[in-house]
Amino acid sequence: PAAPPRKEDKETLLVIKERLKEIRKMID
Repeated sequence: PAAPPRKEDKETLLVIKERLKEIRKMID
């Protein structure tokens, strides 16, 4: 059974998404 997502996991995912946005801005 999959473990319920932790608060920390959600926060890290948000941080990764933000960094991806920054990288995309630099690429454009």
